[in-house]
Amino acid sequence: MWQLAGEAMGVGANARRHIGHDARIFDSRREPFALLLALRPHQWLKNLLVFVALLAAHMIARPDALFAAALAFVAFSLCASSSYLLNDIVDLPVDRLHPRKSKRPFASGRAPLLGGVVLVPTLVILAAAICLLLPPGFAVTLAAYYGTTIAYSFSLKRRALVDVFTLAGLYTVRVIGGAVALGVTISMWLLAFSMFLFICLAMLKRYAELVDAARRGLQAAGGRGYAVGDEAVIAALGIASGFCSVLVFSLYAAQPYVARLYATPALLWLVCPLLLYWLARMWLLARRGHMHDDPIVFTIRDRISCGVIACCGLVVSLSAMVEPRNPDRRDVANTRGQAALRSPTRLAQRSHDPVDDVVGQVGKDRQAQNAVGDPPRVGHRNGRRRQSAIRRHVDDQRIKIAARANALGGQDAV
Repeated sequence: MWQLAGEAMGVGANARRHIGHDARIFDSRREPFALLLALRPHQWLKNLLVFVALLAAHMIARPDALFAAALAFVAFSLCASSSYLLNDIVDLPVDRLHPRKSKRPFASGRAPLLGGVVLVPTLVILAAAICLLLPPGFAVTLAAYYGTTIAYSFSLKRRALVDVFTLAGLYTVRVIGGAVALGVTISMWLLAFSMFLFICLAMLKRYAELVDAARRGLQAAGGRGYAVGDEAVIAALGIASGFCSVLVFSLYAAQPYVARLYATPALLWLVCPLLLYWLARMWLLARRGHMHDDPIVFTIRDRISCGVIACCGLVVSLSAMVEPRNPDRRDVANTRGQAALRSPTRLAQRSHDPVDDVVGQVGKDRQAQNAVGDPPRVGHRNGRRRQSAIRRHVDDQRIKIAARANALGGQDAV
């Protein structure tokens, strides 16, 4: 058979003995660190999301909180590497046909499959051991994360749109896991912002794959439920989700209780244009075919994206630490509005309520009327009219006070 073949190719040093000297032999020697590369340590950067709750809760200066967040990071990294190994083993036939994925350790033959099969359960056991050092809820969160990744590897990633929402959920679970490890309650604002932002990034990942498939002349992305013609829909959904995340952040910055967490909450509005620029640039790069990796990993490796993130962090830090330069200015409305946001009780004690004056005047009028001794009919009629006028005056004063408090943002002071 080998003598009749036009060309012979073999893999491994022993192939030449069976085929002959004229055969093309491909080297199959294992690389010592190939199995370590199969763990995808660069993908651990996505697990830095567990530190979001630490920053949002203003607990970064607490050593115990930093240690808990670091343990959560390690646990998520071990589970993520286990799922990556399993995913590469399952997708081996498809990855060998991909121009970039064919260079992965298992697809290229540089790492032994048996080593990957052994490491999959080993990493999960190590992650479970770390969970013993954290609150019980973290183990449940990590189990939900790992179970979802397994379902994604075997089935969900082949279903259109389901895969995108699953990826966004996996990103969000990392944020929730960090909050559970710290024992803090995550706000609905952070959950809504994270979900919209991660849906945008998941859509961006699929869009980049479709752009790459179109440039290679394919009709669909390999192993995914999308065709090349779905680019416009994916882009529209992703861009809309990204802008919704910025809208959620702007609504959060306008909430009255934010002033209790930040010294100058108005600075938080500067984050919005930075996020809009970053998202628009990411989609523009994907459209040009420059997005070759996971969007979060690309963000951490891209200098401009790192600069935008650093600016956002600087703005948030300044809003938390920097007080206004002239807090004693004669803008009474603004000063009392900030006081209402920070301490409604103190404002209620110091502020002058016109209703109290009206009520006090009612008591004085009644005493004067009893001292004079008006005739029964005339005094009764005049008393009812005066009481009605006083009630209307009191209602008007309350309406004015409520309107002024709403304008200042201090509804709790009313």
